[in-house]
Amino acid sequence: MSHLEANAGVEIEAPPARVAAVLADPDAPRRLFGLDVRTGGPVPVRWRGGSRFSVALSVHGEEAVFDVRVGRLTRQRLDFVASGPIVIDATGDLRTAGMGRTWMELSAAVSGRGFAGELAAAVAAGVLRGGTLGRILAAVKRHAERVP
Repeated sequence: MSHLEANAGVEIEAPPARVAAVLADPDAPRRLFGLDVRTGGPVPVRWRGGSRFSVALSVHGEEAVFDVRVGRLTRQRLDFVASGPIVIDATGDLRTAGMGRTWMELSAAVSGRGFAGELAAAVAAGVLRGGTLGRILAAVKRHAERVP
């Protein structure tokens, strides 16, 4: 199983606590990225370390479901693993970038099992490198800068 990496960063005109609050909102996957969230139980007030949920996305009419486990979500860091047809192990670092600003860097390691899984992981890593990570960060930025 090989790991392919993708990275992107953005400066956000909001303090790290606000950015973390946006990421911790249980509605964030749907609102920011259009992902269907399934919790298998009551929806928590906020995502935190240890939270588990599933997201479903559709690619060319085929649904892919990923089980997500949040490792850590603080004002400084977001760690999560999304396991499905491929595995995405992601880390988001949030650093103060001046008064009321945050530098957020997002890194994702993508892996798959077997030939088909490794091929799918390579495609996913290419999509992430090709601008998807940047679009994810842009969505977080837009929302964090809008929230009071």
